[in-house]
Amino acid sequence: DTIQREKEYEETTEYTEYTYHPDDVLSFSIFCNYTDDDTISFDCFFSHLFIYETKGSRWHEYYVFDRHTGRRLTFEDFAGNSEHIIDIAFPYVERLAEWEVSPDIVLEPERFYLTVDGYALYFARDEIREDCDDGFFSDSFYITIPFEAFEETS
Repeated sequence: DTIQREKEYEETTEYTEYTYHPDDVLSFSIFCNYTDDDTISFDCFFSHLFIYETKGSRWHEYYVFDRHTGRRLTFEDFAGNSEHIIDIAFPYVERLAEWEVSPDIVLEPERFYLTVDGYALYFARDEIREDCDDGFFSDSFYITIPFEAFEETS
């Protein structure tokens, strides 16, 4: 029975980039991680435990919305144009990264969210560092850029 299930699993993943096996464990959770009078921010947490492997994957995607219009907001909506954001935010990423990453990484909307302390960016394990060696339960990386960092250069 196990050999047949493994064979079926191999057949389902042979020609696709990313396929779920029926016995894989998938989960999805949503948390409101920030709110004020004008904005609301959600953390969407995904995890996938592969049935035939000892590893899994987990990641977050963040969504910030205008509470009055329902429009999704981006880093640019809060901190100015893309070039200005990269100039200020990317050095925070460079200090943490172990290899070269594109400065545009700070503009990806799914990694941006708000905190009471500043603008924050999320990085999945192994995205910018290799010291995530404890498998499925590896930590993610979060960078908070104080609001003042953008006010000082305006």
